[in-house]
Amino acid sequence: MPIVLGSGAVVIYWISIIRKPRGDFPYHWELGRRILAGEYIYIDGLNLVYPPFWALAYAPLALLNPHLAQIIAYVLAPLSLVALLWMLHELSKEHLPLDTDKAFWSTCLAIVLAVYFLSRDLPEIGVNTALVALSWYAIYL
Repeated sequence: MPIVLGSGAVVIYWISIIRKPRGDFPYHWELGRRILAGEYIYIDGLNLVYPPFWALAYAPLALLNPHLAQIIAYVLAPLSLVALLWMLHELSKEHLPLDTDKAFWSTCLAIVLAVYFLSRDLPEIGVNTALVALSWYAIYL
C-alpha cells in the first residue's frame, strides 16, 4: 500500500506539471537560458537567492521550452529520491542492519517525515534531493 500511495503521488505531481508548470522551475530555467545566452543572470529582478551554479545546472534544460523541459526532466525527481535512499541504506547497513521488512518500513517512515520537503522538490525535478544524494555519496566514497 505505501508503494502505491507514493507512486500515485509522483504521478499526480507529474500530471499537475503537464497541466501547468509548478514551483520555481521557470526561474531556474530562465537562469540557465541567460547563462547560455551570455547575459547577466540577475537582471530584471530575477530572484537573487540562486547562485550562478544553479544557472549552470539548468543550462542544458534551457535548450528546450521551459514547460517541456520540466515535464521531461521530471523523471530525475524520483530517481534522485531512489538514489538518496539507496545511499543512506548503504551507509547505515553495517552499523544498523535491518531485514527486508524493517528496511521497507523505516524507508516509508523517512519518506513520510520528509513529505513536506519532497512535495516542494518534486515539481522542481528533484534537484535538491539529487544534491543531498550526491553529498552522501561523497561521504560514502
